[in-house]
Amino acid sequence: MNDPEYELYASGSNGDFFEIHTGEELVPVPNTETGGELLAAISFVKECEKICKKHLRQAMDFKEENFNGKIVGNIQMAKHIKQNVSQAREDRIFCKYPIFTVDTLENRIMKAALIKAKKVFRNNGIAVKEIGRIYSYCENSLKAVRTVSISKNDFNRVNTTGFNSCYKRVMGLAKTVLLNTGVNDLIGKEMDEIRYIIPYTINMESLFEFYVRAVLKEYLRKDSDSHIVLDEYRMSQKNPLLTLKDSDQQAYLMNHYVPDIALIDQSDGESKYIAVFDVKYQNSLNTVYSETRRHNSHQLLFYTLLLNVKRCGFIFPKQRKDEKLDDLEMYELNIQSGDAKDTSDREYTQWSAEFTSTSNNRLAERIVHYVKGINSAIKPDTN
Repeated sequence: MNDPEYELYASGSNGDFFEIHTGEELVPVPNTETGGELLAAISFVKECEKICKKHLRQAMDFKEENFNGKIVGNIQMAKHIKQNVSQAREDRIFCKYPIFTVDTLENRIMKAALIKAKKVFRNNGIAVKEIGRIYSYCENSLKAVRTVSISKNDFNRVNTTGFNSCYKRVMGLAKTVLLNTGVNDLIGKEMDEIRYIIPYTINMESLFEFYVRAVLKEYLRKDSDSHIVLDEYRMSQKNPLLTLKDSDQQAYLMNHYVPDIALIDQSDGESKYIAVFDVKYQNSLNTVYSETRRHNSHQLLFYTLLLNVKRCGFIFPKQRKDEKLDDLEMYELNIQSGDAKDTSDREYTQWSAEFTSTSNNRLAERIVHYVKGINSAIKPDTN
């Protein structure tokens, strides 16, 4: 989430990287599972931000106050006599008047869950700037809301209908965070080494693609001597790589194309595409690998001609943790841009990326060396 492209990428056609299914039945998992509570806390904080920005609901309430020389609302005679008349302070008047307040049950639940989410982040060692920014914003928006203890019965009194329907998702996530339905606190009955949690799913295709982009971007950022940069991620609506000059929706042709990895050479004061790669979360043991070969091949070759680059390839995940980074194999492509004067060769390559939480500079280094034409890291295929 610290990556500058995170919000732009997650709001694109790929959607969120993960989703918490608060409305579904609990599922059994081993006691060693520790990811669900953290993902639920992150989801809650992000959903809380949406409510605080647009839909923080207010409710009618009554406030009592001892005014000096004025009347607001109704005079509370019993309290006025006790606190003012009996004290010879008839210049003061004790009143009760209606107000609109954000101190509602729904907002109290959100504030309590926000505090619990912060504990979850701290227990998991999360130090994400973006989460810290969102948390501070929500905390400031809810500063007028009282901090109270929340029980299961409080959720039975929550109103998520009508104007409060926007609270439905955030209340479900708050219940997950507060009532210990995450992986570290069992809501169901514990049996042996099994516990029951609210199910969550992770979009591995989007996550892997974003991960590879982040690895390359971080490596190129630290390589101060390199003139190669990673092309920015584009939304389909703001994508200059278009195939149609007009926006005729009846044309049987896709108009928006967004390559996963496109590298640009900015040397000599010019910007020129030099390589394009497509990231696929597939492996040769999966039936999808062979079933999508035709479609994926057309997609990659189209990117190659669209950007007029000489190097292209696929980036796949490593199939085993103990798998070594094999020597790079290059294949000459029998495809040109249609320009008879362009006799330069085009090359195709395949890469295996290790999906790890630690630095993966080796993958980025090998790709950048290949793009630069540094042959010491490359062994061409002689077949």
